[in-house]
Amino acid sequence: MMVSSCGHAELIDFMCSSEYSRDMQKRQFFYFFISAALFFSGLIPGAAYAKIAAPVLKPPVFEISGWIPYWRTATGTVDALIHLDTFTEINPFGYTVATNGDLFDAMNVDSVYWQTLMNAAHAKKIRVIPTVMWSNTEAIDRVMKSKKLRNAQIKQIVAVVKENGFDGIDIDYESKKAETKPYFSAFLKELYAAMGKKWVMCTIESRTPLADRFDLIPKDIAFANDYVAINKYCDRVRIMAYDQQSIDQRLNDLAPGPYIPVADPKWVEKVITLAAKTISKKKIVIGIPTYGYEYEVK
Repeated sequence: MMVSSCGHAELIDFMCSSEYSRDMQKRQFFYFFISAALFFSGLIPGAAYAKIAAPVLKPPVFEISGWIPYWRTATGTVDALIHLDTFTEINPFGYTVATNGDLFDAMNVDSVYWQTLMNAAHAKKIRVIPTVMWSNTEAIDRVMKSKKLRNAQIKQIVAVVKENGFDGIDIDYESKKAETKPYFSAFLKELYAAMGKKWVMCTIESRTPLADRFDLIPKDIAFANDYVAINKYCDRVRIMAYDQQSIDQRLNDLAPGPYIPVADPKWVEKVITLAAKTISKKKIVIGIPTYGYEYEVK
């Protein structure tokens, strides 16, 4: 699978996938990878051999979305405006969650910066879908286990989406416990139903194949996300395919010298291939980092 490279100075991370068409009832979209387009182009018969006109293959058109962090509101929104025609979606990295489960508007959505950007985006039919980011392990567990608190948070999310004219919501709940998994899945199911025709997206961790991650695979491996449920209740699944570092033992063994990459393409391919066994390829979006680390080697 191949995606285009992308990046802007003030935007933290970019999500790239190919362009889609969506059935509002089934909540699915279709896309083609460059690799598939190249493969099929090799199957088109030449004029000297074919009596039937060869089909015309359209080149892949990538869909590009970018997170714009609330702590870079002024510069990030201006940068996005300059490059607005590049995007098919913009994602204000805009909401956090209090320990009681209430949403917090970290981006200050009513500011002139966001209002200008969102109005310009919608005028060009570019989707605006903000991210809700939460990483408080204990608070997530407590809220997800309570149907009352889950429902209260869902109502807030739906209200925020409707009041601000957003096209959907992106759920990025990290550092969850494995025991939270069934309750988080219930949350996604209930949110999906409550959102109606609005998009529900999920940003999730990258998973390295266990055989590549461990020399001896532990018997008690447990994950905090249910990929089956995420595939069912998320219109888009955005894989955070970065911060690899030394997790892939097989690639570590092959690499000469220091090897602590942010996202080796070979590792990203493994991550996406594994995810695609459970999550529909029509929904997968690859997260591309636009940052790096600087190491002092001694």
